[in-house]
Amino acid sequence: MRHIFFDVSDLRGHLAGGHRISGIQRVTLMVLDEAARLIDGDTTVHLSYLRRGTYQSVAYTPAASRGSLLDQVSRSLGLATAAPVHVPSLEKYTPGTAKYAFHRGKRQINAIIGNEAHFTRRGITLSEWKGAMAPSGPAPKVTVTPVSDLAGPGDTVFVLGAFWADPALPGHLLRLRQAGVEVATLVHDLIPILFPQYVAGHHGQTFHAALHGSLAYTSRYIANSDCTARDLQQFLEVHDADTPVDTVPLAQTGLDDGSTTAPKPATPYALLQETARVRGEIKALLKQPYALYVGTWDIRKNLWRLARAWDRLMADRDIEVPKLVLAGAPGWGNDDFARMMEATGNLGGLIELIHAPSDAELDFLYRHCDFTVFPSLYEGWGLPVGEGLSYGKTALAAEISSIPEVGGDLVAYCDPTSVRSIADTARRLIADPGARRTLESRISQARLRQWSDVARDVLFSKQTVAT
Repeated sequence: MRHIFFDVSDLRGHLAGGHRISGIQRVTLMVLDEAARLIDGDTTVHLSYLRRGTYQSVAYTPAASRGSLLDQVSRSLGLATAAPVHVPSLEKYTPGTAKYAFHRGKRQINAIIGNEAHFTRRGITLSEWKGAMAPSGPAPKVTVTPVSDLAGPGDTVFVLGAFWADPALPGHLLRLRQAGVEVATLVHDLIPILFPQYVAGHHGQTFHAALHGSLAYTSRYIANSDCTARDLQQFLEVHDADTPVDTVPLAQTGLDDGSTTAPKPATPYALLQETARVRGEIKALLKQPYALYVGTWDIRKNLWRLARAWDRLMADRDIEVPKLVLAGAPGWGNDDFARMMEATGNLGGLIELIHAPSDAELDFLYRHCDFTVFPSLYEGWGLPVGEGLSYGKTALAAEISSIPEVGGDLVAYCDPTSVRSIADTARRLIADPGARRTLESRISQARLRQWSDVARDVLFSKQTVAT
């Protein structure tokens, strides 16, 4: 019997702490679940994680549906509920703050007295609120086994998440490697090393030390793009390492079912059903066209130049400039953008900030935008570009790093270091609907990469580094 382990040390920390998962944790979730569907009966799948000094594991079976994935992983790990718990209508408030507690308490009082109108005004229903607040029950009991008791030669540990997050993890992985277990480490990007100005504090040094340390325990690396593979190969050459690198591109899928570019089938009052799951300020965006950015509002995402480009577009009287919707959460090093938003009133309301959207709200935003924007200064992959494609939407995307691998000939490219280039590319998408429809037609005919493709390549493929 062969054993495959997916390290979820950082993911478990996010789920146990009630934190919203990031793109890295989403990749881990999707790959491990799809991989579990591909494994035959002679192989068992386990989730492994470091806890209280022990590297332990639990058995895993695939989730019943995409919507139940977080809950399935959480319960497999012995946690009571999936996290983050989506609390409808409270997304713009930070959990643990006085405002969050006040508005949550206010909603609870109105739920107790049955005031349906209170919730309707906030874009949800009373039953949705009660469902979100329903107790989940006790944490399930799970059988926990030390990885060292199961793993042996021929088995594999896949480290798909933040391998740099816990300094105690490498020692356990090294002992497994010495026992003949293969350790495959996914590298999402080398940005902290290549561009330390884009990361906070001393993360560049921390990441460099962790990546260098991974040379001791890693049997093979997995790079999420040709761009990352080239960057990683250069790092290996600097350190005289010959560890093989497999290139496994990530997926181009959405947030609803992740598998189709077709719109949802028309049903009576479909928009009424859609808007019931989103906040009022998101529903109100339908009053005019908008372009959509999804991601953290940090320095690398280049939002200051993007806002300046939209400001430049406002001077063009020949076009109707769509609203620019930025869906995400504040990040590091973006003070210039924040000051610009404060000084200009979000460009007179032309820019809309949507804080911490839920997956249902992101699904809504993708479905109704004209196109997406992603002028990032560097990426390891670029999930939001692929997500937009899965909804049939083209993008204004940076022609840099891995992003052309995601967008191919389906998006319009700009030089992310030039405000003029960003504005000119946006102007073409806005002023020439025919050109945008041509790109959308290509998208509808393209075979987009699915998470099942990624999982299959992670498990079975041995690809070479692009030169």
